[in-house]
Amino acid sequence: MQQLIFQAPRKVQVRRLAVPVCPPDKLLVGVLYSGISTGTELLLYRGEMPPAMMADASIGSLGETGYPRPYGYAAVGRVQAVGAHLDAAVWQDRLIFAFQPHQSHFLAAPAAFWWECLGQNTTTQVTHWQPLPDPPQEVRNGLD
Repeated sequence: MQQLIFQAPRKVQVRRLAVPVCPPDKLLVGVLYSGISTGTELLLYRGEMPPAMMADASIGSLGETGYPRPYGYAAVGRVQAVGAHLDAAVWQDRLIFAFQPHQSHFLAAPAAFWWECLGQNTTTQVTHWQPLPDPPQEVRNGLD
């Protein structure tokens, strides 16, 4: 897998890592698109991002402040593997949006996905997103 790392102000690197094995309670997602913000990420690249903005507590994937660090928060991907404790019929091949850094793959619990692409077509521009309808039982259980 590949992961973009902000090493220091004005220095980025693409790391090559093993694709993670999907644990029983997670989903493995292959990223198709990763949105780049010309606001926050340009500030991070330049070393000008305020620490409070760098570690937005509402987006868990952002983590701690400082360098080196992966960054990003707008990933669109397709579920490639479903953990043994989850319902593959519900999740396999689903096209979803998640708050994840710029990387080719990531692991996440189903509760991390709140949006899906209408139409499930990756060959056209995504123009409309909607909340996941009737979340699967494992997501509802995680919200209780």
